[in-house]
Parts: sequence; C-alpha cells; structure tokens
Amino acid sequence: MVYFEFEEIGNLIDVDVAVTTWERIILREREGEQYLVSGGAPKVVKPPTTDYNFMLSLINLVKVSDVSVSFEGLMNSISFEAAAKWVQENGFPEVEHYYLDGAYAWLSLSRFRREVVTLWLLFHLWLALLYEDEKEITRYLQSLAARNISDFSFRRKKITAQQFISDLIDQRLKEMQPRISAYLPNPRILLHTNNLFTVAYFQLALLITQKDETKGKNLKVCPIEEGGCGNLFWGHGNRKFCPLCDRRTAYSRRKKKNKNSN
Repeated sequence: MVYFEFEEIGNLIDVDVAVTTWERIILREREGEQYLVSGGAPKVVKPPTTDYNFMLSLINLVKVSDVSVSFEGLMNSISFEAAAKWVQENGFPEVEHYYLDGAYAWLSLSRFRREVVTLWLLFHLWLALLYEDEKEITRYLQSLAARNISDFSFRRKKITAQQFISDLIDQRLKEMQPRISAYLPNPRILLHTNNLFTVAYFQLALLITQKDETKGKNLKVCPIEEGGCGNLFWGHGNRKFCPLCDRRTAYSRRKKKNKNSN
C-alpha cells in the first residue's frame, strides 16, 4: 500500500458535486419510519462545497448544547422543519430510495439526524482536543462510542480521541474519488462524490489540518447579545455575524430586544 502525504498541492478549488433541490420537502411515513421526501419541481444546484459554512450549517442544526444528553436526545433536537429546510436549500445529502410511491427521492429522518449528530460530536471532540479539555474529550468520546460507531481500543484518552476522529473521518471519505481534469491552461485534480455528508466530513478534515492560529481567528460564534443567532460560522477579518445574520437583521433584533426589556 502506498500513501502520498502532502502539505499542499496547489489550492483546493472545488469538490465536484451537483445535487438536485426541490420546491418542497414532505414528511411521509413508510413501514413505521419517517422520511424526508421530495416534492414539486426539481432544480440542479452546486452547493458551496469549499466554504466551511456548508459543514457548519449541518452542525448548527443540533440545538442541544449539553453533551450529557443522550445520542437520541441530540438527534431529537433536530426538528423535521429544520431538516426539511436544509434539504430544500442544499439538496438531499444522500438518497435511500428513488422513484418510490410517486416521489423521486427518499431519505429517512433518523438517518439524516444520525449523520448530523455524529458530525456534531466529532467537531466538538476536535474542539475539546484543540483546547486540551480532558473532561470534554471524555464526554464527547463516550457519546460517540455509545453508538458503536467504532470498536477501536486505545491506551490514553488523547490518543483515543485523535485516532477516533481520524479513523471515523477516513471511513466516511472512502467513497470520494479523485479525478484529473487535464484541460489547459489550468489542469486540476477534482474530488468527486455524490454524497453531501461526505463533503461535510471532508470539510471537517480540511478544518482540522488548518494552522491553529487560523482556526482560532476565523471560527466564530454569531453574537446573540448583539442581535446574532448564536450559530457557529467561519468568517475572515472583522466579520462579526454569520451569513444568515447581516448587520441590518442583527440591529433590528437588538432594537426589538432593548424595547422589550424597557
């Protein structure tokens, strides 16, 4: 087996992925399980796959901040409405059934929630490692291990967490394939996938390999006290609010909050 290890091969331009969005996403039940189901007219879009905010938009769907809540509790914090809105805007991250009962695409709500919560836990486990918070490392790791995602055995917590992150992301990236685009004047290597969960895990892998000072500077929280929404986002320079909260929106919320408090 041969491994190519590199610090940089040019610059990442894109992940080659196109998805179909739909006018609406419907909740339907089949054999006792709830599904996100496509409805209305389709539209092919190309999601912003090189922007970390794509991955963070999935992570922000989890609304429980206390990791002591069970894995199922974290899953249930993702409402159908929030999941449907995400799929409507970004497309199905993956499809379990095609052309079934008059609908083109079906994805079980539990599958969607499970992948998002796994991504959320991995992200926060990495943050705990970054800030060397042993207590949080143990808590997040236990939440992941409780789902039997991995059966790895380790000697020390820190090695456990790092190896867990590496191996789990590696599992998720196996279906991503490199392709060469040799057209001059700009030949490129593309990474191809049909799965948006894979894209999110790839972005997490890229984020982990960023320099620590870059992570600390650009990974931000949209400030609730100033009219923001509290979501995590990736922003450069002096950017204070996430892509969903422009300054006008934040100002309006802040003004309304001040009015209600008087």
